[in-house]
Order: sequence, then structure tokens, then C-alpha cells
Amino acid sequence: MEPNDPPLPDHAGPYTVDEGSTVELSGAASSDEEGDSMPFAWDLDDDGSFESPGVAVTFSRVDGPADHTVTLRVCDPYSCAEDSTTVRVNNVAPTVTLVPGAATNFSGQIHQITATFTDPGLIDTHTATINWDDGAGDESVTVTQGTGSGSLSGSHQYLAARIYNIIVTVTDNDDDSGSAQQVKTVIRLPVFIDIKPGSDRNSINPGSKGVFPVGVFSGTYADVVFDASTIVGSSLVFEETGIAHGDSHVEDLDGTGSLDSVSHYRTQATSLTDSSVEGCLTGATGGGIEFAGCDSVRIVPPGNSNAGGSGGPAPSSVGGSGKGKK
Repeated sequence: MEPNDPPLPDHAGPYTVDEGSTVELSGAASSDEEGDSMPFAWDLDDDGSFESPGVAVTFSRVDGPADHTVTLRVCDPYSCAEDSTTVRVNNVAPTVTLVPGAATNFSGQIHQITATFTDPGLIDTHTATINWDDGAGDESVTVTQGTGSGSLSGSHQYLAARIYNIIVTVTDNDDDSGSAQQVKTVIRLPVFIDIKPGSDRNSINPGSKGVFPVGVFSGTYADVVFDASTIVGSSLVFEETGIAHGDSHVEDLDGTGSLDSVSHYRTQATSLTDSSVEGCLTGATGGGIEFAGCDSVRIVPPGNSNAGGSGGPAPSSVGGSGKGKK
């Protein structure tokens, strides 16, 4: 009897696969002259046990990048032979998804952001940052870690009224990262103002050489506590002109016990015209809250700045208006 030809394993490796993806291990063996049946099996965890005869393998709990050893065993009725190769498991970056939130905020409001992420590397751990696009750089935030997934949240107060591009980045323990972006528009906080406090008509003669006062009321607007006594006089602009006397002064305009702000403007320096129905003021507090408010005006012809009469346009405001109201 001639000796049996031993089987020759053919593992067809090496292989490459992404974390969480499936790779087909193409085990085979050259046939021997005896025509023996040659079943094969794989040792997928390099422990010497050939427990898996299958050929489709998912490497979800192997932390890439890593070279994972697999061994093919082929047997005929007389003997077995083995041959090893590697599966290169590539790390995959997490995928970040932002939970939809408000597209617009007022200056001084707290913006909330929430994100979730997934990662096919089930044993990966993660860190996260949020860049609020206000020049402060990346802020580290706490991650709630799951298996192949997680979540995070953060909050931030915006002051300057402009458009911000918020970037949330999640990084796995292999330094691969994924990001998602959200555009946030911040606008001036709408507050109540009162042109010529105590005068419901708000009569203004654009040709007058005098000045007129504008009051700004302290209060809580859109959940933002607004202290008018901290307004920076140099920031104030009423209809394209700055404050006339260098700074505002404070007084309780409406008798509520809180200090409001009063500033004066040169009539001829404003952009008010005969067709104007309201006047608007913008400014900022010492704490950086940028605000805006509007009130109705009644334009009168030259020489009639104290004209009587009733009516006039209805009050209006960026966020509502009312003489002496908060």
C-alpha cells in the first residue's frame, strides 16, 4: 500500500476587513490522488480549537487596527494539516448624529445640544468635544458609553449676534473620529424700549435741533434676565446715530423697583424721515448681551413737535412694545 498523500491547506489569505463587517474565509485544500473527503475548519481565536467550520466571519469584537491570526485545518481519513494567516481588522471611525434643536437663539440664551453616535467596534471607548465656534476652542464633554453606541450633550451661552457653525466630534480609543455640524443663528435679545418716556404720542420732528430720550426697561426676556442698568453707553445706536451725551443714566421708569436706562439722541442725526412709523435702538450690556427694541413714533412737521391730537401708529417692537411695560 502506497503512503497517503497529506492534505494541503489553502487559506487564501491574508484578509482585510473593517470592524463590524463580515469577511469570507475561503478555506480549501488540494485534492489528493486517493480522492479522500477533506473537511476543513477554522480556528478563529488562535486558541488551538477548531470550532468553526463556517467561512463567513464578522469581526465586531476585535479592536482594530489589529492583525488577527486565523488557522485553517484540513483533514483526510488519515491525517490533518494546518496553515495560518492573518485578518487585518481596520478601525472604523464613529458616526455622529445631532438631535435636531432650535436653529435660532437670542443673545444671552442658553443653547442646548444633544448627539448620539454609533461605532461598529463594539469594544471601543470614546471621548467627545464640542466646538461652539466662538473662539474658545474645543470643549470636552462627558460621553454616556454604550456597546457600539453612546450619547453626549452640552450647553453654551451665546452673546454676540451672528451665525455659528457648531461642530461635535467623537473620537474612539484608536484616535479615529467622526463629526457632525449644526448651524446656529444668534440674534439680538428683543427688549422693551420707550421713546420719550411718559409721552404716548412720541412726537418727533426730524428737523428739530434738540435731543430726545429713549428708555430701556430691565426685565426677563425669553428667559434671559436683562439688567438695563449695565448697558454700555458707547454701544447704543438709535436709528443710525450714537448716544448724544456719552453715557446713559439709570432710573426706575415704571415704578417696579428695578433700575432702567435712559439715553438721549440728537434728532437731526437720526435716520427718521416723514414716513417713519417706529424707531429702533440697539446696544449691549457690560456682560455682553446684545439687544434691540423698537417703539412707535409720530412724525410731525417743522414747528409742530408739540402738536396734539390722538392716534398714531400702533406700538411695535422686535419682541413686543409697550410704554412702561415689561
